[in-house]
Amino acid sequence: GGGRRGLAVLGLLVATIGYVVARAASIDVVAWAAIPVAVFFALWIAFGAHGARALAFPIGYFLFAVPLWGLLTPVFQWATVQVSTLLLALLGVRAYIVDEFVTVPAGSFEIAGGCAGINFVVVALATATLLAFVERLPWRKSLLLVAVGLAVAVLANWLRVTIIIIVGNATAM
Repeated sequence: GGGRRGLAVLGLLVATIGYVVARAASIDVVAWAAIPVAVFFALWIAFGAHGARALAFPIGYFLFAVPLWGLLTPVFQWATVQVSTLLLALLGVRAYIVDEFVTVPAGSFEIAGGCAGINFVVVALATATLLAFVERLPWRKSLLLVAVGLAVAVLANWLRVTIIIIVGNATAM
């Protein structure tokens, strides 16, 4: 009905204004998030609520392509340093940690932003959500699949970083 279409027009207007204001204020995160919202409401206007809902997943999937995820780099970098330090201690490798620098007897490693594992996380989440969508999994199974994908990506990155430090230490860098 007309009331629902009016809601879609209002949603598109708010998303568009949000995008313009965010771009003017150089708040890229808000601008990136506003794009799929605006597209959703534009499709609602064009194809109705049912059509927009049918296209919601591909519209939302766009968020895996935007650099929004980089905002999580410091958190994942910190966690990688902490877990790698713990794993090194458990394996008997002496390590001295200052910020993101890990010093072992053979030398120093920087666990830089690129070692935080954000790319692993984005790929794992994108793959898991796509699989859940294609297989039409129920919500609980979808969430479990996404959680397992996230856990595997994070654990794999922690192991990768720790192994690089161990190998570097064992081979005198």
